[in-house]
Amino acid sequence: MAFLRSWGYAKDRPLTSYQEQRLNELLDKYHEVQHENFVDELDVTQALIGRAIPFSELTVQEANKIAAHLNVRIALHTYFSEYLPSPPPDFAQETEWLNSDRPLLNRVIARAGWDTGEYFLSPYPLDKESE
Repeated sequence: MAFLRSWGYAKDRPLTSYQEQRLNELLDKYHEVQHENFVDELDVTQALIGRAIPFSELTVQEANKIAAHLNVRIALHTYFSEYLPSPPPDFAQETEWLNSDRPLLNRVIARAGWDTGEYFLSPYPLDKESE
């Protein structure tokens, strides 16, 4: 979607202003497709990495994770909104809710982009299926 992964950069390298801008665009897109839960960048970072920090203080690795989660949420609300409960789960619980429906998770990841899967799927798919 709106974020270019930071391939080839050291994972602990700070973000550039362009990368920060792209994360903000993803957050804006999330708000365009989902109107129930307003979150700001501090809510997003708290929910996804456990620390409430602005996007400007993220490392490349953290930004990639946040971008993947935002892309998956955007795909969920854009293409699969009919599967969401009413009211939809809050931002912090969306991933947990989506993980409970593996076939839907697979479809959302396929729509969001294959590289988002590494943040949601086990590297050993048969282990995940057998749970």
